[in-house]
Amino acid sequence: MATTPKDPEAQESSHLVRSVVANLKITFLEPLELKFRRSLLLGAESALGGFSTAQVIRLYEAACEVKFASDDVKEFRMKLQTIIAKQHDLKRFKSTRQPTPSA
Repeated sequence: MATTPKDPEAQESSHLVRSVVANLKITFLEPLELKFRRSLLLGAESALGGFSTAQVIRLYEAACEVKFASDDVKEFRMKLQTIIAKQHDLKRFKSTRQPTPSA
């Protein structure tokens, strides 16, 4: 049975996405884990242009699931929102209405 060689860049992107998603599931981080999370998020941010749409969505889902998001997670989520907005041309749906604050 012949196997097709995997694209090393795609594999690396997949591993990075899976690592970020796994790390974002940790609710209470120890200082070393927090430092690792920051490094993962910075690495993912620098690679965002090479991620597939599905990978961007998966990262966004994971970032949205964080219950007590730190500033770095919120910033990461905003960057993902920008990419998703561009992918779906959400500018054309721009509303002049301001969102109402939730109670």
